[in-house]
Amino acid sequence: MNVFEYMKETSEKIDEYTLKFISEKIKDKQIKQVTLHLPRIMANKPKITATFGRIIYELLCDKDFEEVIPILASIELAHTSTYVLDDIIDNQPKRWDKKATWKEFGLNYGIVAGNLQAFLSKNMIHYSKLDYMSIVKISKLIDEMWTILWIGEGKNEEMKDKTTMKEYIQRCYEIAGIMLSCAAKMVVISCNKNNKEIEEIGKIGEFYGIGAMIRNDLMDLIPQEIIKKSKTKALLRYGYEDVKKGLWTFPIISAMKLANTKEKKYIESILGKQKANSKELIRITKIVIDCGAVEETLNLITKYKEKAKDIANKLFLDSEKKTLLLDFLEQLENSRSYFKRFKKSSYYSNLT
Repeated sequence: MNVFEYMKETSEKIDEYTLKFISEKIKDKQIKQVTLHLPRIMANKPKITATFGRIIYELLCDKDFEEVIPILASIELAHTSTYVLDDIIDNQPKRWDKKATWKEFGLNYGIVAGNLQAFLSKNMIHYSKLDYMSIVKISKLIDEMWTILWIGEGKNEEMKDKTTMKEYIQRCYEIAGIMLSCAAKMVVISCNKNNKEIEEIGKIGEFYGIGAMIRNDLMDLIPQEIIKKSKTKALLRYGYEDVKKGLWTFPIISAMKLANTKEKKYIESILGKQKANSKELIRITKIVIDCGAVEETLNLITKYKEKAKDIANKLFLDSEKKTLLLDFLEQLENSRSYFKRFKKSSYYSNLT
């Protein structure tokens, strides 16, 4: 089974469990419908965090992952809840090309759904077959994750003019690195491993999560039409969200260092411009490519991928599951192909 087939199988199991859990837990028809809205949209979409957790679990325990489905579903539903609330924060009307929860049901219901999903996600762990102390440890991890994650979400709103590299990486850790780290630690605890192993394997998730967040920020500079043509599901997003918010993500930080004065002034004039037109936005993509900022960003993603792989190679003996883990980590590199397509497209040539 290759990594994509493995991800598909994992997603099907997680979706089945999650939709059933929510349906059985919420009796009120309207609240149930609101809370299920985004999980239903995301059904059969890649479950990257759960897939990562499953690989780690099967590497450590050599057992079928059915035993930890409540744990993996928990972290995925937590992730879903952040999407629901992010759409409100960012005033985004759509998610996965469908109406966002708040747009479909109203702002108040959107807030209710996002928070209820977060509470239900933690409740899920009590339906696992783990012993009491393991559940206590995992529960503490989840509390720590939420604290760090929402501090990161708050910092994201401040990531404007003159954001430093150190501040940016810390934000990537707090928004994404912490969730992947938590997923890894949860399954390590499920396998009754010691604290040293919990921390070491948690670092694989942390580095992967940071790399994934940098990739996500980079993909903000690709027009959605190019992503859709690839038929990908994992990287589909609305382009230029961060640019319109005026965020200094790493491609922008890098461009403001590498671009010429005229190009820097242009970037500054478009950042934060909510009604920027497609030509203005696409010109930013061309600038970050031509000045070398995209390549520098891709190299930074590679750096974090390699850090994760180094730990995996140190901790795990060669096996089919280890190969699967390394293949999974390698997927961090998939944003490179989109920029190659962009350079071959009319978007790029029309601005040359």
